[in-house]
Amino acid sequence: MSFILMNALIFSLLIGFGLFSNPKSPEDFRWEKRILISFGEDGFEENFLKGHLSDIQERKLLLVHFVEDNLHWTNSEESLNLPGFLELRKQIRTGSSWALIGLDGGIKNQGAGKVPMELLLRQIDSMPMRQSEIRRKSGKDGI
Repeated sequence: MSFILMNALIFSLLIGFGLFSNPKSPEDFRWEKRILISFGEDGFEENFLKGHLSDIQERKLLLVHFVEDNLHWTNSEESLNLPGFLELRKQIRTGSSWALIGLDGGIKNQGAGKVPMELLLRQIDSMPMRQSEIRRKSGKDGI
């Protein structure tokens, strides 16, 4: 195989795996993912996350945790535009260290301390769009 053909094949594979894709901002996730962002040391309860990965995925929940303006952890497989996510801090109340952002891009809940995952999963389940997702999944949406 020629050198040029081999490089073209490798380049195509890298593009296919998203290694050269533009980092996604919070706005890029609108109508695609709910965002739960945390700033500070408290962050997410690791044991809860490990036991509820499918619940998090089913709710289309992107988790992002920053410590001192540095990305500490995320469940995103896509490259994130970190300055765009850090800008979200300006939109939450003073004293809050986490925020839940809905599919529509609006802040649905916020608070301080460790992220209350169980409460937030229940809140997400009560949202009209999530209710529609549940009905559609169970085949009760008339579609």
